[in-house]
Parts: sequence; C-alpha cells; structure tokens
Amino acid sequence: MDFTKPYIYWIYSAAHALAHNMESIGWLSYWNGPYIEPMLAFSIVLGLYLFIAIFVIFLNIIAAFTISRLLGVITVILWLLPGLLYSFGYPFLSGELPNRFHSSDGILYVGETESALINVFFSFIFGWSITTLVIHIFKLYTNFKNIYDHIWYVIALTAAVFFVVDSNTRYFKEELTKSEKNIQNGITLLDKQLQRIHIMCTTNNNEIRQSGASGLFCQWIPKARFRIWWLSGQVSFSREYGDIPNYESFISEWKDFDKEQIRKDIDTLNQYYCESQSYSGYCTQIPFVLARFTKHEYKPSQKYFLAAEKLMTGIEAHWKQSIRNNKEMEKTKKNSSIKWFFYILFGAIAGGKVANASRSIVGRPHSIYRPLFRKALSIIKVIISYLLSGFYKGYRETIKIAKEILLNTSVAFRRVFNNKFKS
Repeated sequence: MDFTKPYIYWIYSAAHALAHNMESIGWLSYWNGPYIEPMLAFSIVLGLYLFIAIFVIFLNIIAAFTISRLLGVITVILWLLPGLLYSFGYPFLSGELPNRFHSSDGILYVGETESALINVFFSFIFGWSITTLVIHIFKLYTNFKNIYDHIWYVIALTAAVFFVVDSNTRYFKEELTKSEKNIQNGITLLDKQLQRIHIMCTTNNNEIRQSGASGLFCQWIPKARFRIWWLSGQVSFSREYGDIPNYESFISEWKDFDKEQIRKDIDTLNQYYCESQSYSGYCTQIPFVLARFTKHEYKPSQKYFLAAEKLMTGIEAHWKQSIRNNKEMEKTKKNSSIKWFFYILFGAIAGGKVANASRSIVGRPHSIYRPLFRKALSIIKVIISYLLSGFYKGYRETIKIAKEILLNTSVAFRRVFNNKFKS
C-alpha cells in the first residue's frame, strides 16, 4: 500500500482545498443542502475527485502517445515514479493529510499552497491532454493555434488584473471597525447619561421635577437603559436581521409612555441644566462623528444633559453603515475563492497553450487516434440514428393510437347525443 500513498496525498489535499473553496462560495451547501455533515459533503467531493484524477492521468498518457511513443513511455514512468520511490523508502511529493474542515459560508480559508499547486497541476495536465487530442483528431494546426492565442491573451490579461487589483476586504474591515467603535462610543455615552439621571431620580427626584419634567420621566429611564443594554449586545453580522434603532423607536417603544411628553421632558431638562452655569457639570459635549447626522447645525461648544436625539441618530447612521460594510466584507471574502477557481481555469488554458507549442515542435505525424476516432464517431452516429429512428417510429405509433382514441371517443359522444335527441 506504500505505493499509493503519494497519490492518496495528492488527491486528498486537492479535494480538501476544492471543497473549502466550494463551501466559501456557497456551492457545497447549495449542492448538498444546508444540514448535511461537512465531512460527508467533503467525502462526496473526494470521491468525485478520485475519478477525475484517474481520468486525467489516463487522458494524459493517451495524449502523450499521440506526440510520440517515447514521450508516452516517459509519461507512464513519471506517473509511476512517486509510488515507486515511496515504496523503496524515498518519500517524494507527499506529506501529512489535512485533518480539519472549516465549514462556514464566506470563509477566508482557501487551502494550503501545496493543495493549490496540485489542483493547478491537474488542471494544466487536463488542458494539455485534451487540447493535444483535439488537435490530433481534428487536424487543427495553424488556424487553431491563432484562435487559441486570442483566448490565451484575454485570460492572461484577466489574471494580471487579479494580481494588480487587490480586494477591498481590508478597506471594508477597517470601515466596519470604525462603525463598531462609533456605535459603542455612542451607546456608552448615552448609557452614562441615563445612569446619572437614574441616580438623580432615585436620590433627588425633586430636582428633576423642579426642572419642569413630568413625573413619568423617571419611570421611563429604566426602560431606556434596558433598551441601550440590548443594543450593546448586538454584533455586526446579526444587525441586518433586526430592526434598526432610531430616536423615534427609542422614546416610543413602550406604549405606557407618551413619546411627545418624553421628547418635551428631554428638551426641558437640556435647557434647564445646560443653559445654567451652576448645573453645567451635568452636561456633556457630543463628538462630531456622532452628532453630525442630525438636522440641526453642529455646535462644538454645545452640551447636553441627555443627548438622546443626537446620539440615537448617530447610532442609527453608524448601524446602517455597519450592516453595509459587513455585507460588502462578506462578498469580498468570497473573492479569494473566486480567484482560486480562476487560477485553476487558468492552469487548464495554460496547458492548452503548451499543447499548441508541443504540436509545433513535433510537426504533424500520422496519428493512430484519428482513424480510431473516426470509427468511434461512426459507431456513435449509428447508435444515435438507431435511437432517433426508434423514437420516430414510437412517435408515429403514439400519434396513430391517439388519433384512434380521439376518433372512438367522438363516435361514442355522437351516439350518446343522438340517442338523447331522439328520446
């Protein structure tokens, strides 16, 4: 069994990376359903990859023999060499198998470098083999090479774009971090103001009443603090599934309190405490990054006893930005896997390009596969024509039977109708 270990390592590692990138884009969950076990889904990919790898190896050997018998023999030896070396105690192109599967939509993990190289290698071999066989069978030479060059240059330029243009993941991550920081700063500042007012309500309620605020205001404060506590527990990826907080919902969430009265009490307290020098210690300045979203002009020197409107408006704006940035970051996470698949495709196109060069080097020798292909093609044509003729005969029989059924049915209806008419 030592002979097979290098090949098992190649296929397992390559399938492991392929499954991860399929999972990252969402193909694996779409294909197998959202509730399938990750390792079971990986096992399906591994089984398919095993058959594909065997097919590519045999295709490569056949394509090599179309170039020359010597190249065919060398290709067979090269495919057998890793297993033979491992059997004699010389590990070659083998290593430890991956033992973890990261199951998460939009993951950044795209597999190990060795896994990517193995996938590109198989893709390259497949591209070279299939192009070599197509050139030989259909006698495609100069014109095909020129047409293929058009495809090659376009794909090469596209690959260069991937190298030059970096993804925006870092930008959206930084923007998301800023939004998170601003949301937490707004929540912390508003919670501190509410906590101070709550202490004043419990220890010196008369002072709050002297300001002109209603008696229900102090009863509203614990509810408002609970709301702020709930907001502080929300994280970026769950925000898009809930309601976006705003000033109106903040003061009107509980039906026991009149929102217009609460709004009036807040304005009254801000005016009472912040316009008087003796109470200015109770008031706080609001940072521009939180206060700039309100309709009113921002004044850096202005202070607030309870800046509910400005802070909740700022929290709302940064909350929306957080949702947008998180969505964009999730999209850019998948870009790494999209690039991965593109490079696999690029490997196949590069293999085709090399196949054209190989064909130019060896010239145009007689190919045993061209007559074999013609025989196979003629057999396929016979089978298809037989199936089509059978289908056509069956179709005609079906039409004939259908006509008889319709004719008999119409005669029966006519007889029933005539009998009723006579009676």
